Amino acid sequence: MKQLMIFDLDGTLIDSLPDIADAMNRALSDWGMAPRSLSEIKHFIGSGTQKLVERACDGSIPEGLLEAYRSHYDNNLLRRTTAYPGLSELLAGLKRSKLAVVTNKYQSAADRIIEELFPGVFQEVIGDGRFPRKPDPSAIYYLMEKYRLTPDQTVLIGDSRGDQATAKNAGIQFVGVAWGYDILTQAVDLDELTRQLSPDRLSRGEETI
Repeated sequence: MKQLMIFDLDGTLIDSLPDIADAMNRALSDWGMAPRSLSEIKHFIGSGTQKLVERACDGSIPEGLLEAYRSHYDNNLLRRTTAYPGLSELLAGLKRSKLAVVTNKYQSAADRIIEELFPGVFQEVIGDGRFPRKPDPSAIYYLMEKYRLTPDQTVLIGDSRGDQATAKNAGIQFVGVAWGYDILTQAVDLDELTRQLSPDRLSRGEETI
């Protein structure tokens, strides 16, 4: 059985797109810029707040707009954000393992969302700022060292090619989910994820990406 299960946040545990898009478009409106569609913003997510805003601004962020986005988001980050159906029940069945979140979302936002939607579930939440952003594996190495576990005892669950690359860089197993914001060549639905995370399946080291 995998003793350390690490989850991505946006697009894996939670659907945060409506609140991210609302905050982004409010900030763009403040600067007289055209709004972005949900589809566009969906593809901007995953590399941290700086990159999100940079992509929404076509590469050049006007002074103050990044701070405006964060202000709008902080004020509304749990207005429409929800946990994906069935994940709370799945996580409740994994209590024999250490559970952690590694996300490129900034730390204070990640903490608030986890505390509200998954109280008491995760032993560690690592957001942007503590380590280099994914796909750098530093946060994964930190968790394995903290819990004295090896790569073959660890799995990363995510929705993006960035998560997949993070797992590869860390030398750990990756399980990709089908409901997120990126497109993976192979990904699993909730029923299959439950099977993938079962002790018997993971003990054989099978990988789904």
